[in-house]
Amino acid sequence: MISDLKKSFKNSFGVEPLLPKNIIIDKSSIYEVSKDLAGISFKIKPLSKGLMISINNKPCHELLRINRNRLKNYIVLNDKSSFLFTCNRKILKKGIVKKKGNGPEFAALNEKGEVLGVIIFKNKVYNNKVNIGYYLEQDKLKGLIF
Repeated sequence: MISDLKKSFKNSFGVEPLLPKNIIIDKSSIYEVSKDLAGISFKIKPLSKGLMISINNKPCHELLRINRNRLKNYIVLNDKSSFLFTCNRKILKKGIVKKKGNGPEFAALNEKGEVLGVIIFKNKVYNNKVNIGYYLEQDKLKGLIF
């Protein structure tokens, strides 16, 4: 499973990923856990085992964040395009500040170097594959919570 993840990550982003030291594998997911939790067996299934870094051999946001300085395929978006990207809009060429690599998949970064998601280049169009907005949208909250 780890070798498949490494192969998939290298095909998508041009570099073999660095993985955290303390990981556990549960079915089709890989989690990063603290050193103390790595050896504990639970009597009941917990809601979360740790920070998810992969599901079905596809990297999650955290794995991209860990490896963001090593990526060979990435696109840096300006502030306006970064906001629109997280709102699930298409990416326009004029919103791209820097592009490195050949793709077809690229990690999307803002100008501060923060990982926003993944862009796929298909039919001469940059499409939004997955972004952090999906995580924000899951709650479907009616009001602000502070």
